[in-house]
Amino acid sequence: MGVAGLLIACSFMAVRLNALEPRGAGPVDPNLHELQTAFTDHRLTFSYVPSFFECQVTVAMVAMGCAMFTSATNSSR
Repeated sequence: MGVAGLLIACSFMAVRLNALEPRGAGPVDPNLHELQTAFTDHRLTFSYVPSFFECQVTVAMVAMGCAMFTSATNSSR
């Protein structure tokens, strides 16, 4: 059961990262040369660091899942 919970948590994080950094998050497709200069700003970067609040939400969800699992296994005894 612990392995299943770990796999679910890893899948949840993988989906989040895939939505934030799609397919490599590398340079713009070479066929779209104009896209690189279409809009420029110092805040437009391909790097992402989750905020403290996002980390707290993730920890809270994992803790809630663990509590629900513990509660379910204890009530079935």
